[in-house]
Amino acid sequence: MPADGNGEFVELEFSLADAAYPAMRISDELDCRLELLEAVRPDERTTIAFFHVLDAPADAVVERGRSSENASDLRVLERYDDGCLVEIALTDSLFATLSNEHVPLRSLHVADGRARVVATLPPGYSPERIISLVERTHPDASLVGKRTTELSTPFATRSALQTTLDERLTDRQWTALSLAFEAGYFERPRNTTQRALGERMGIAPSTFGQHLYTALRKLLDTVAVARRERAARDEDGPT
Repeated sequence: MPADGNGEFVELEFSLADAAYPAMRISDELDCRLELLEAVRPDERTTIAFFHVLDAPADAVVERGRSSENASDLRVLERYDDGCLVEIALTDSLFATLSNEHVPLRSLHVADGRARVVATLPPGYSPERIISLVERTHPDASLVGKRTTELSTPFATRSALQTTLDERLTDRQWTALSLAFEAGYFERPRNTTQRALGERMGIAPSTFGQHLYTALRKLLDTVAVARRERAARDEDGPT
C-alpha cells in the first residue's frame, strides 16, 4: 500500500545483470541491444514481454533466449534486416514485482548483458519500500538512480489533462482502465482479475492486460511531460 505521500513523483533506476533472464543473455552472447516495447501479465505467474532486438539475427535470438532459465517460451513476431520483434514468456520478472505494487515501468533497455530499468512512483508511495522489495526479490538488481520532483501546485487543469488523454488513449485503452478502476483491480488485495475483466470486454486476458498497461504508461507519461513543461516555464520566469 502507498505510504502517506508529500506530492512527489519519484523516478527509480535499477541496474540488473542476470543470465537467467533471456534478454540479458541474448544481449551478452550476441552483442546486441534490446528495448522493451510492452509487457503484460495474463496471469499471476507469467509475464509476456515484447522486445525490439537490434543487431542480432532472429534465429540466434530464439536459440539463446529459449535456453534461459526464466523463459518459458519465446517466439519471433517480426523479422527485420537488422533485428527482430520477439515475444518472451517469463516465469519471473522485475516487471511483475513492480506491477504487483501498481508501480508503472517507464522503460527497460538491455545492452552488454545488463538491463537499465526505470520506474516512476506516483505521489504517496514509499521509495525505500519499493527499493527494498526489488533488491530483496531480485538479488542481482541494484539501485543506480533516484530522482524526485515536487508537485507543489497543480500542473494541469482537469479539462486540459482530460483533453490530452482523450487524444493519446484509444477507446479500448480507456475502457480497460475504467473497468479496472471501477472493479477494484488496483485495490490491495485485488477484487478482480485480468481474466474476468477481459471477459467483460470480450477479449483475451493478455490483450486486456496490454490495453491496461499501455493506458497506465500513457497516463503517467502525460503527467510527467506536463510537470517538466511547467518546470521549464518556471525556470524561464515571467515574460
